[in-house]
Amino acid sequence: MDLRSFDLEQLPGSPPKWLVHSHFQRLVESRKLADEVFVLETPDLIRVQSKHLRANNVQSWAMRLLSGELAYIDLEVLLQYWRSIYDSIDGVLSDFRALEGVEVVETFALSERWISKLVDSSLRALHYSAIGATDVAKDLGEKIQHGQLWALAPGSKGPDEHRKFPERLYGHMERKVEQYIDAALVQKPYTEYHRFGTIVLTAEQYVNEREKLLESAKHSAATQWEKLQQNPEHELKLTSASTPNTSALSISIHAALLKEKPTQKACDDHFWSAIAAFEAHNESSFAPHWSDRVLARTHIYNAGLTAIADQTLRAQLADLLATYVQKDLVPDALSKARAHGLVLSRRTKKNISRLEGALPTTTDLASVLSTLDKFARKQNIPGPTAVSVAEYKEAMLKDLRRRMARLHKPADGPGLFLTLVVLLFARHHAGVVYATGKYAPKLLRLLKGVLETEEYARLERWKEGAKAGSLSGEDREGMRGMAEA
Repeated sequence: MDLRSFDLEQLPGSPPKWLVHSHFQRLVESRKLADEVFVLETPDLIRVQSKHLRANNVQSWAMRLLSGELAYIDLEVLLQYWRSIYDSIDGVLSDFRALEGVEVVETFALSERWISKLVDSSLRALHYSAIGATDVAKDLGEKIQHGQLWALAPGSKGPDEHRKFPERLYGHMERKVEQYIDAALVQKPYTEYHRFGTIVLTAEQYVNEREKLLESAKHSAATQWEKLQQNPEHELKLTSASTPNTSALSISIHAALLKEKPTQKACDDHFWSAIAAFEAHNESSFAPHWSDRVLARTHIYNAGLTAIADQTLRAQLADLLATYVQKDLVPDALSKARAHGLVLSRRTKKNISRLEGALPTTTDLASVLSTLDKFARKQNIPGPTAVSVAEYKEAMLKDLRRRMARLHKPADGPGLFLTLVVLLFARHHAGVVYATGKYAPKLLRLLKGVLETEEYARLERWKEGAKAGSLSGEDREGMRGMAEA
């Protein structure tokens, strides 16, 4: 029943609109009419409206939510077509909030039954699925929007009048989905499931995905080691590298699993265990390199010093050897080791760093050898055996003979003579003496009484010829012949 302001003005006495509204309001608040009608005032009219009509309108749309037919209803759209029964959105919100099974967020009425049906259907499908995992919220936005054309208010002209469910509320819907998943899983006490957000896995699939992660950790270790071989400064770290065939669901599952501390620790353990195996192999390759190029040589050179009775000469040669080891032997061995990819282990890098820091501070041969011995122990590199020392000494002597074969120029005389003296000294004593040209005459004097008189005399002549640069071709051949004898 409508009473227009224009009609009121034509009545005798022209009663004011507020008086008429007040009169109607008292009537509808009476015991007889309180549950039947309500008064709605607009700028143009005063309307007495049936409460049952409004309730029926609300109920007709609420049923689509309560049945789970629709995920949501846009209450702003309904208001546009219910202006005859609502004067603002507040009344619409109030009536929908009063409905059990409907949640109102902002100006959208959400169906809890729709969420429940979504969860139930997903879990039923999971029970019979060979995959053993499902993301209940997969394509949630698309599922929510599906059916939006059905949610148009009566008399609407098309989908443009219906707002899409805002993405900012997707997070709220996902949290609701998680709550319903938990509630549904409680009803399945005899079946073990694992939930990560909106992802649900069977117990068997949980184990499978965890095993995939552990294998991925090993694969990551191999990949990281390859990068380290290409760049020794590369920092090793566990990365989750997915293969091209890895599904988006598996990627999400793995990301969720890695948030579990036990799984994360297991992956770390597998990764570093694989890295440790690579490092152990690398260290086993470094060991013979270091043993041959440093330990055996220093052992043989040091043994050569013990055969020198002259204390002054021995001290001079010891200082010379210490300098050689510090500035040439060790740096050269490390350079070659790095060039051949033998310095990749974290332990080797750390121990070499300490060695390179300590070695320049040593002041004598004993300190140098002690520092090298300490490094070898930390690397678990055993000292050379008597057999390996003998073999390596023979290899060093062969190198000296090959060196003599390359010395042909007149200026090579001093070097040729020094090499011969060192060879002869090593032939009659333990070890090999490390010396420079200026010590050749002193070493020669140590051979007096050891060599035959004629041999020693020839050496004296060659010494003078080397000093004067007058060695003949015959002299050179004679020196090489004596070295080979």
